[in-house]
Amino acid sequence: MELQHLWSIEPIPFDDRLIGFARQAVKDAGGKDTAIPSGPLHDAAEMARLMPTVMLFSSSSPPVSHTKVEDTPEADLRVMIEAYGQTVERTLELAASGDLPPRE
Repeated sequence: MELQHLWSIEPIPFDDRLIGFARQAVKDAGGKDTAIPSGPLHDAAEMARLMPTVMLFSSSSPPVSHTKVEDTPEADLRVMIEAYGQTVERTLELAASGDLPPRE
């Protein structure tokens, strides 16, 4: 096997305010606050170039992603759904205040 580098992009940071909202929402919903860097190229990376962006991840059991064996326990899904709702609510409040401008 041979590896060949084909393409890459520079890291695109998410919005610190939205990260704070998301982390607090996860804790408030009973989840574990575990900040992780996201290496894969998600759609959110492109959106982050244009507007404040954040991502929330739910745990998988076993801890693998994008495979046939990936599963998320229902309790973890409930935490993430609650955390997502809280994050969206706080973000909408910030946007309504006019304090969430698009990136330049």
